[in-house]
Amino acid sequence: MHHVTAQLPVQQSPSRYRLLTVVFCLGLLISLGIQKVQAAPTGLVTSTYPLYLLAQAATQGIEQPILLGQRQRSGHHLQLTPADRLALQRATLVVWIGAGYESLLTTQATRAPRLTLGNQSSLRRLPRRDLSGRPQPNTLDPHLWLDADNATKIVQLIAQTRAQQYPVQAKQYQQNASRFAQAMQRLKPTKPLPKRGYLAWHDAYQYLEQGQQIQLLGSLTPDPELAPTALQLIQARQKRDQWAARQPICLLLDPEANPALVNRLQPIRTLTLDETLSRSSQFLLGYQQLQSQLKQCLGR
Repeated sequence: MHHVTAQLPVQQSPSRYRLLTVVFCLGLLISLGIQKVQAAPTGLVTSTYPLYLLAQAATQGIEQPILLGQRQRSGHHLQLTPADRLALQRATLVVWIGAGYESLLTTQATRAPRLTLGNQSSLRRLPRRDLSGRPQPNTLDPHLWLDADNATKIVQLIAQTRAQQYPVQAKQYQQNASRFAQAMQRLKPTKPLPKRGYLAWHDAYQYLEQGQQIQLLGSLTPDPELAPTALQLIQARQKRDQWAARQPICLLLDPEANPALVNRLQPIRTLTLDETLSRSSQFLLGYQQLQSQLKQCLGR
């Protein structure tokens, strides 16, 4: 007669259970960590330096925007390096004014969505003007960022778009936009300003006019890289003489302005102003400095 011995289940030791639990938890943490790295915001590409500064304000502490073409002053003359083209291919968002300003970008392949600021109805958009200051129909003055409210809204648009793309960081983007809005509000004049007339080397400052209470008397050239003609210089001197007896006027110069031609307009107050804020590392500091320089030139 055979004896059958019952096989009892082998008891796992408590230490082995603990080891399996630790291994499982470590695997879970590593998996979550990899997902978090993969979801980190990256690839925000901007077309011009002022938009780069605004994107920097929207993404502070989260990601570093990418600037195409280094600190070139105009989107019209944007030139791309191989590194720029690679950045566009890897982009997750492209922030630009639009085809009328950065025309080169219309031919560049990218799968990323584009935030086209020139199409945003929430922004104050003004037409280009001729040398006498008359609006030109069906055009867009691309210097949107010089309007204080526009600058605030551009940061909000970037923050909102990135928050939708990267929900984990949504609160940080929103906080950045809120801080920027409060800081820009503090830069606005707290009391009415006396209105002043100004001449411009080229018409790039009309988005400043409402907030700074300034009026364009005329511009000298439609393109900062084109020298004014003799007739345009004569007309500028006539306007200078008409206004000089009533109030101080200021001639806003581009960095490219020819000193010899500027001398032919003397006597007049002059201010070399860079509307792209290319010498500033932060938008708020650059905008504040621009306001201060303008105030001094206008004799306020």
